[in-house]
Amino acid sequence: MVRRPTGGRAVLHEQEVTYSLIVPQPETLFPPDILGSYRLISQALIRGLSFLGVEATLEPPRRQGTSSHSPSCFHTLSSYEIAVGGRKLIGSAQRRLRGGLLQQGSLLLQLDIPRLFSLLRFPDQARREEGIRQAYTRMTSLAEVTGRLYPHDTVQAALVKGFQAELGIEFQDGELTPEERQLRDRLLQEKYRTVEWNLYGRQPSASLP
Repeated sequence: MVRRPTGGRAVLHEQEVTYSLIVPQPETLFPPDILGSYRLISQALIRGLSFLGVEATLEPPRRQGTSSHSPSCFHTLSSYEIAVGGRKLIGSAQRRLRGGLLQQGSLLLQLDIPRLFSLLRFPDQARREEGIRQAYTRMTSLAEVTGRLYPHDTVQAALVKGFQAELGIEFQDGELTPEERQLRDRLLQEKYRTVEWNLYGRQPSASLP
């Protein structure tokens, strides 16, 4: 179980590719507002999907009050999220904190709706079954859209290519510094692997970032 700082509903991290984008602010490459930068990132993801033969679309801006009550992230389409035939393919969330932009998302490679909904909490079985019925019309996967199961590496390379093409940039591989590795290990041990953080959202120690 992972509690992501961007918030949102539940995602089953299985048979999918997760991305995380961190950008320092201010950054002229991205619009200053959340919705504008969210849209630009979605356009880059769509460009990446095009290299896999997928014709995806951006969902238009949504009015408040059009949300679903399902605990599944992929059960509801938000503004500028990515869909194929009106069914959600990539779910994303963004947050601004500590002078930076953090956006995280998940691209479904395959989709097992009964398994997903068996792991989610519902008030009763009738609500669960209704959620499953609705999910077949609201969610999709890369395998369903393309008729083939792409390897993770192929999908990752396509998404990177999409960002580079859409934003006019070039990514460079890097390594963590010794100080960064030390901080990573401490955060894993003292924060991100704790019950306090993952279940209750409580900061285990005030000295941790």
